[in-house]
Amino acid sequence: MNLASKLITGPIEEPVTLPEMKTHLKLAASFVDEDAYITGLVSAARVQAEKFTHRAFLTQTWEMYLDSFPGPGLGGVAYHRTLESESIRVLKPRLQAVHFVKYLDPGGALQTMNPTDYVVDLNSEPGRITTAIGVPWPPTGRLPNCVIVNFDGGYADTTAHALAADPGFFTIKIAIMHLAGHWYFNREPVVAGQAVNLPMHVQSLLYSKRAQFF
Repeated sequence: MNLASKLITGPIEEPVTLPEMKTHLKLAASFVDEDAYITGLVSAARVQAEKFTHRAFLTQTWEMYLDSFPGPGLGGVAYHRTLESESIRVLKPRLQAVHFVKYLDPGGALQTMNPTDYVVDLNSEPGRITTAIGVPWPPTGRLPNCVIVNFDGGYADTTAHALAADPGFFTIKIAIMHLAGHWYFNREPVVAGQAVNLPMHVQSLLYSKRAQFF
């Protein structure tokens, strides 16, 4: 199944502040020569950690694209139907809200589903969208990315709110600081003897937060 996605609106802040990162690096607050560089490292580390965990950490708006709604397989071949097999599993947990579900109808015209025709499950992880009782998914054109889901994902809008909702969010902060610190002190593309994308200790911190989709 094709699951493309595009960031629409990024988070309003990073999980790690510049003063926090400088403290982690043991840099004096008065040393400002590399503030922009350090800020960039934090953002890059957050993005890499989100990719590894398949999550959005702080609230972001995304669009995900599917080639069809859930339903019978290629050629209309039937299978054992379950709620799970007929649900859209939404990327970038935790799912906060679904703004719209759009699709290209068999004639290629863009349509918007009535929100009363589907149910959004915010409690599951990842979140799900299924049709309301007695409502089928609408037919679509045989076109790529013909289903568009616009949604918000993330633990909370701010780090303070994320920590209040889940103290385990501090593990994410630590992982971002360790990865940004690794890049700060090792500025070449590859460190001798290490060929992994993320250092093992960073992976260990993030594994417990990794979302499973399939």
